Amino acid sequence: MTELPQPSAWATTHFGDNWEQLVHALINAGVAAHERSMDAKEGSRLKSNEAYGATYWLALFEEVFKQLRSFPNASDYHPNRARYSLITLDGVLLFPARFGIRSSDVNNLYLNPSKLRADLLLAPNQTGNAIQLPFDLGPEFDIDDDLVPILPDSQIEKTILVAYDCDPHIGLRHVFIGEVLSFDEKNGYVMWVGTPEELPITTVLGQDHLAGLEQNRNINFDDAPLPIIGLQLLDSNSDVTPGNGIR
Repeated sequence: MTELPQPSAWATTHFGDNWEQLVHALINAGVAAHERSMDAKEGSRLKSNEAYGATYWLALFEEVFKQLRSFPNASDYHPNRARYSLITLDGVLLFPARFGIRSSDVNNLYLNPSKLRADLLLAPNQTGNAIQLPFDLGPEFDIDDDLVPILPDSQIEKTILVAYDCDPHIGLRHVFIGEVLSFDEKNGYVMWVGTPEELPITTVLGQDHLAGLEQNRNINFDDAPLPIIGLQLLDSNSDVTPGNGIR
């Protein structure tokens, strides 16, 4: 395992000796989700990135869950009627999410608005009475109409957001981890507690991951091979001068 920079006081306080293993797991999960999303994009044969984005958000949950469930202090957590499972580490809920399209940077982070997402990100602040309205999935699905508690008997002490900046042309660019002060379920913007930490992607993956361009990208003019320039040595006694046609 690649040796990482010395962890911060925040990382040590929250994850202790698990920090290095956690960093590798979260980064590897982001890469795996990107690869699955690229497969979906290529399989769709669409020129747009809808298939990529539609796959990434759910694949990311699955890959993070897969990477973290083997941790000795990990517990499964499945929010009511959610399409994914999450992991808690000693009462700390880890919530992965991809940068929304309106994000300009980590300090102006946008996530798709959702009451469920707001309740999960702010789980320790819930009174236990938060409810989720039933999903309307159509007459083919028999679902009762009772209101459902989002966090029943939750032992979550804190939620930590893991924010992934990933692009179909480049791959995984940044991963940030930190605590959320507020998330507006209507406008989708996140306010962090302090400054989130950036995970060292290049240290873990090396420099090669930065070259992950799409294989079917459009060809640019500078992709063409360089022209072959013919040069020849001239005899020092030659009377050829630059004006007389050096090649």
